[in-house]
Amino acid sequence: MTTLFTFKKWSVRINKSYVGTVYTSSDNLNYLPPYFLMNSSLKYYLENIQTEFTISIDNILNNEYQTYQNYPNPGRNFLIQLNINLK
Repeated sequence: MTTLFTFKKWSVRINKSYVGTVYTSSDNLNYLPPYFLMNSSLKYYLENIQTEFTISIDNILNNEYQTYQNYPNPGRNFLIQLNINLK
């Protein structure tokens, strides 16, 4: 589920997802536990020079989870982006 708020040149996006139990064997004895993820981003638009500045935070709650058995995913992580449209 994604929620988007916008106000003038700003936008905030919040993405929430829940993944239930994933069975990794045909007899359903081995499984990956369910997990909940929340990601968010804050974006600022500069229209006069067609530029976007974005700060994103993934896995805000710093949950430990695996999408594949024995391959853990990263905890909380950050991303900063600057997109410039050169026309």
